[in-house]
Formats: sequence, C-alpha cells, structure tokens
Amino acid sequence: MTRGVETLPASASAAEALLEMERRGYGGMPVTDESGRVIGVVRRRDLERAVRYGMGSGLVSGFMRPAVTLKPEDDLAAARRALKEGGGRVVVLDGEGRAAGIFTRTDLYRTPAQSPPGVEERLRRGLSEGVRLVLDALAAEYPQGAIYLVGGAVRDALLGEASPDVDLVLEGVEPAAAARFLTRRFGGSHGVHYAFQTAHASLDLGIEVDLATAREEDYPSPGALPRVRSSTLARDLARRDFTVNAMAYRIAPRPPALIDPYGGLEDLEKRLLRPLHPLSFVEDPSRVMRGIRLAARLDFSFDAEAERQIRALAALERVPEAASSRLRRELMLLFAEPSPLKALRLASEYGMLQKLYGLRLEGEVAEAIARLESIRPEQAPRPEAYLLLALLGAEDPEAFVERFHFPRRYLAYLEMLRNPPAEASRLRDAGPALTQAFVALHPERESWVYRPERHLRGRDLLELGLEPGPLVGRILREVEEARKRGEVSGFDEELTLARKLIDSYGTSRLP
Repeated sequence: MTRGVETLPASASAAEALLEMERRGYGGMPVTDESGRVIGVVRRRDLERAVRYGMGSGLVSGFMRPAVTLKPEDDLAAARRALKEGGGRVVVLDGEGRAAGIFTRTDLYRTPAQSPPGVEERLRRGLSEGVRLVLDALAAEYPQGAIYLVGGAVRDALLGEASPDVDLVLEGVEPAAAARFLTRRFGGSHGVHYAFQTAHASLDLGIEVDLATAREEDYPSPGALPRVRSSTLARDLARRDFTVNAMAYRIAPRPPALIDPYGGLEDLEKRLLRPLHPLSFVEDPSRVMRGIRLAARLDFSFDAEAERQIRALAALERVPEAASSRLRRELMLLFAEPSPLKALRLASEYGMLQKLYGLRLEGEVAEAIARLESIRPEQAPRPEAYLLLALLGAEDPEAFVERFHFPRRYLAYLEMLRNPPAEASRLRDAGPALTQAFVALHPERESWVYRPERHLRGRDLLELGLEPGPLVGRILREVEEARKRGEVSGFDEELTLARKLIDSYGTSRLP
C-alpha cells in the first residue's frame, strides 16, 4: 500500500476538492469527517462532471462513493477482490478508522491478473457455436492485435444465455478490416462508419457483429449526447452503465481471459445492478430504463447506490430534452421485451415512467397491456401496440408524440382506441399494431374487428326485386362510390341506399 495518504474534508465544496486534486495530480481521494475518520472516496472525474453541470458549490460528500476498506494485515487476494468493489482504489484503515494507506490497481500490476477457476470455460460454453467460430477466426487472423468481447454478450454468456449479437472492442485492429475479413470468411454483408471508427457485419451464420475501436466519452451537460474519442479498453469499460455490463472477454492475444475491473462477476452472482459512478443516471437517464429492462428480464435488483441515484433523478425538476432520443430507444426496446408489463410495472414503481415519459400505468391501461401480453407467442404483439396502449395513460399525448418524435398518426390511432370507428376496416387498414391494441382494450369486440365486413352484392339487389341487367352493376357502383365518400357505412346503410336508388329508377316490383 501507499502510505502518507492525503484526504479531503467533507466540508469542502466540489469545486474546492477538484482544485486540490488537480493540484496534486490525484484521480481520487478519501473524504474524512471532522475527527479524521474516512467516510468515503471521491473521484476526480465525478467532481469534474459536477462542476461542469453547475453543481460545484455542493459539498464534496454529496459526490463521494462508499469507501471500500482493508486492514493492513489483509492479504493480496483480499486486496484484489476489494479493488473490484472499490473501482480500483481501496483505503487501508487503522484501528481508529483513519487512513493508514491506499491500495490501487498500480500496486496490483506487480502480480498477473487471474480469473476465478473455470470462468473462461463457463463463459465459452455460454456462447453459441456460431459466435465461437467467429471469435476463434478473429483470434487466428489477428494474433498480435487486442480483441475483446464486451458488454451484454459477456453477461449473457456467463448466465448461460447465448446471444446472436456480438459486440467487440478492438485495439490495434481496424474495425473495417475485421468486418471485411468476417464477411469473406463466413459470407454476409458489412458496413463501416469511419467517423466513429465502427463497423457492423451481418453474417450468413445468423450472427450480427458490431466492431468498434476502444473509446471513452464525456457528457458536456446532463442528458446531452456524449463526446466520444479513441482510448483504451480500461476507459471503454469505465464509460459503461452497470458493473455486469463492464466485463470483457479477451480473445486475442492468447490466452483467453475474463477482464473484470469493477466486480461485475460477483454482482452477476448476486444478481445486482450496480452503476459505475455516482452521476451515472443524471448524465444519461436512459441508463435507468436499461437497468429496469435488465432487472425485469433477468430477475436482478438495483443495489443501494443505484436506488440512491434513482431517487436523485426523480428529485430533478425536469429531465433534459437532450436525452429524448435515447429514452425513446429504451422505451421501444422495453416494449420488445418478453414481458413488457413486468418492466413497465417496475418503471412505474420507481416513478420513472411518469418522470421520464409522462406516462401512467393505471386501470384500463394496465389491464389492456396485460391482455395484449397474454396473446404471446401466437400473434407476437407489435412493440407499437404496447406504445399505443401506453399513450392512453399519457398526461399530454400530443406533447409525448412531439418530444419523442413519433409519427403524428399515432394521435389519430389513439382517437380510434377511445372512440371506435363505425367500420372495423378503418382499424385493419391502419395495420396490425392498432388492431392488436384495440382488441386488448376492447376484448368484447374482437370478432367485430376480425370478421370480414358484409358489403352489398348483386344477389341482394335481385332479392329487392331488381331485374337482372346493366342496372344491377350501375347501382352497385353508385353504392361503392358512396361508401368511399363516407356517405354510407355498413351493410344496412348500403341496403337502404340501394332501395332508394331502385325506387328512383322506378324498377322495383315490390308493393
């Protein structure tokens, strides 16, 4: 450990603490109370964000993380485990609770990192055969490069849930070159985004591969789009949302290894979602919804720090407009989940559904969404069908549509949900999403929606007493034109019009 630890008083402001850390060149410092006891650790990157967001006058204690601590007599194995919990910085305390030293990843570099026994085999076993073929081919083609499987693919493989989507981070390998190699080897197509140093390959194996140069990012203001620049794997993982999504599986250079700098594997075993830094949800509110989706699908829970951040987000006066595009994406991903209702209920319980979207999950809206979900998998409800039902619970549907850039026709669909049209064909013509939402909201009218509509036929005119001949076709055409103009609706009105036309032509044989 490093002795002679310098600390920050809890009474200092964020701006004062940042100046002190910049002056000393520290990336993080322990925070102490009046008696000198360590009460937390604050990182410079969090203070920089706080000052950038206009929160520099707040006490430094409001931006610190709980201190992960060790005793001087603890062994290196305990220190390695503690580093993952402490984000790479662990305070060593004396018997009085004061800082006796500090232990960082730099100290750990003296010994080689090791994964828990069997974890690489477990991870590889959790990948599909096609994904293993892709990873092995890349490792053989680029033995001198650094290629990592990252994010949700690693998480899901460790959970034993194979995914056809692959996210790769590259160092020393061009994403475009790797994408071209994969399509030559396995067939398929690829695209390149040179400005962002990313590429995508759709392989004939049925696998989608995203490739990106290692990056880091910062947010100029809460909710704004991040500024991205090339970096290292360590900083690429540091920019992610939760520890379980900040693991990487190194496939090149050999040997393969799990890289887990934030204790994601342990959180995975505990089924916990733990954010990587104290301002995570303020920076990007869509991370809350991503966490809610994961919690609902994987039966995970938020840890205490995440719960605190959710409360802080709920207390904000308003959510930045800049976050709208990512919030829209997360909402539509939620509606595509196996159980959208479970995720919606969780979002509602945390107050995020109303805070972030102005939506309420109550009464007939919740009941209709439950009915819609119950028809899986026979008819596969469209995500848009869930959206239309959720719109029924919107505080201001028009403002919702405008803010999240949904088509304005959704407002017309909403009106048809509230006030059913006279003809079911209007629902069917709008597409399956509207009909699914309508039947979920009005289950008693399902047969009406899907029953073929009865229109006037020549046989009906003969039964009215019209003689066979050209006049039959003429009256049918006139009734059809009236239907198109909206002057008649339904078979009964068509029949009434036909009677009038027959009478007007003086050809009826009826008394």
